[in-house]
Amino acid sequence: MEWSEHTRNVLSAPAQEASRRLRGGQLRGGFEVESGSASVQAPHGRCWHMTVTAVFVVVLAGFYGGMYMLTRRRVPGANTNPAAMTTTPGMSPGGGPGGNHRHWTTTPGMTPGGGPGGHHRDWTVTTTRAAPVAPNIVNLTVITWNQGFILNTTALMRRLEATNADVAVVCQQETSSSAKAPSGWERIYKKKMLGMTKPGFFASQYLTVFRRHRTFERAAIVVDAPRHGSERVSMSGKGSIWVELQIHGADGCANVAVVCAHLPTAPEERHEGLVKVLADVAEEYNGSSVCNSKGVELPLKGCWGSLHSVFLTGDLNYRLGGNSPEFSDAELAEWLRTGIRNRRWPEMLSLDTLPNSTLLSAAVGFSCNMPHYPPSYKVQSPAADCSGGDYENCLLPPGGGLHKKGTEIQLGWLDRVCWLHRDSRVALVSDEWLYNLAGGSDHVPMQYIFEITHLNATCSNTSNA
Repeated sequence: MEWSEHTRNVLSAPAQEASRRLRGGQLRGGFEVESGSASVQAPHGRCWHMTVTAVFVVVLAGFYGGMYMLTRRRVPGANTNPAAMTTTPGMSPGGGPGGNHRHWTTTPGMTPGGGPGGHHRDWTVTTTRAAPVAPNIVNLTVITWNQGFILNTTALMRRLEATNADVAVVCQQETSSSAKAPSGWERIYKKKMLGMTKPGFFASQYLTVFRRHRTFERAAIVVDAPRHGSERVSMSGKGSIWVELQIHGADGCANVAVVCAHLPTAPEERHEGLVKVLADVAEEYNGSSVCNSKGVELPLKGCWGSLHSVFLTGDLNYRLGGNSPEFSDAELAEWLRTGIRNRRWPEMLSLDTLPNSTLLSAAVGFSCNMPHYPPSYKVQSPAADCSGGDYENCLLPPGGGLHKKGTEIQLGWLDRVCWLHRDSRVALVSDEWLYNLAGGSDHVPMQYIFEITHLNATCSNTSNA
């Protein structure tokens, strides 16, 4: 078999000489060429020159492709449209009080309250950031959804497929099947906790972790899951599943714990459940007598041993508070209806009960996202279409009145994410309300994207005992 004219032009002189020697039988031996997940064993003898041709063509194409991509790379975190970037005073980069939170899109012609005349921060936040190139940054996406027995997660996984993230965590509640790995991703961890909300209706939780395959811009992140556990709070499926992720980058490793939780509804039981699910994780890492004291409820910020950061997500069940000394129930119902009609989410957040939790205290140290979009609960029915902007009929029951569960209103941002960064910097860069993917559930799926910049650290498999 003779070389084609194209092959002669591509191969260097040394390569052509090596090929001639191979065809003449001067070089012997075998080697493997990997292509994707397949390995092809090159035989001895005449077919060697075909393998050499393929290798050199691929190497040369990769070289010129790499030079082109180097000229196209952007600085990590850069926004392609600075005019579309807004900030909200009083909110930290992670969404807690004290700084600024980035919103990536605006809708012209709307005031912050939703009326005409100005700009309104769009609650369907999307990012167009390229895959990170800095070796000490990892993008982590967190998806949580109380599915309410809606089993189809295909659309949600297609969204994950297009996400520029290295690692993805999917926290599902009230379902009977786990999310499947989308194209370009592989599953590295899955755990189930069985529950039953009513006779014959299983309401299981699933925590699944995916890793993106290697891309042209970035080598595949290596992720280990050395520890995991679960804590059942009730037979109805309330409780948590957690996993430790050791995320290895080019310059080091990050120790991250992710807790997927479905907390009880009643405020007292909810707090007790929160204490149990976080203590179940912290006790694996701390050896301090203070941390193990019965007088301490939520684990303190220093009680997480070798972990660099901790993430808590799921249906945390913190509704809007319904006890108001200033308004009757009828007045409060009308205030909420007006707020939803005019999209006054910051005002409605004044009734959010999550900030009352000691989870956000200085001693415990967690931050939580501050929503800038409609409540994630309670969608009244599939026929009430939130996507058209009729949030009043979508989120509030017909006929007026104030629907409560105990002392709290059946409305709010129940599906949240909170995080503790210790030896790390954790930044929430995207916070998305995905009503179009709800599929009939009374909860809206949520997706968060974080940048974690502590990959220059080291990971340990030992506790802090």
